Amino acid sequence: MIGIGKWHGSVKSKIFTGEVDVEVIDNNGEYAFDIKLPDKFAGVKFEYYDIVEKGNTLTCKGKCSMLPKLTINAEVTFDGDNMTAKLTTPLMPGAIKINDGRRVG
Repeated sequence: MIGIGKWHGSVKSKIFTGEVDVEVIDNNGEYAFDIKLPDKFAGVKFEYYDIVEKGNTLTCKGKCSMLPKLTINAEVTFDGDNMTAKLTTPLMPGAIKINDGRRVG
């Protein structure tokens, strides 16, 4: 399994700008994600599924309680203690990116 641990990075997009913490979890051989946003977004929940490992990248689909009818497509790539991520959805132009993710635990 790749990327297991805690990661921290920043996001700058039209719908969200700020710091984000991502934990990649080994849930009995299945991947799981725990996403933490700043306190003002404390009620926002994420659910990820169809997680596939290919090389040093995880891809998956997901849902966000803030946009419940939209499917999120996520791609998370790990390179040692660095991580990048790109989240896209069909109805929103561009992508939400984490370009400077780093392992913190």
